[in-house]
Amino acid sequence: MSRNLIRAGLDVVGFDLSQEALHGLAEAGGRVAGSIAEAVDGADTVITMVPTALAWMTRRSTT
Repeated sequence: MSRNLIRAGLDVVGFDLSQEALHGLAEAGGRVAGSIAEAVDGADTVITMVPTALAWMTRRSTT
């Protein structure tokens, strides 16, 4: 999804636990954030995606 948004001319800032995913974002022209807070700071729109419901529930239970 981020690649499509970048191709459409949008400014994309992303955060991921996967260094591979962050590398792909940077290669596509997106900006890599060091944290979730940094990724959303000053954003007009926020889109979140998780690979599985389990990943979401695991992160949710630790915050």
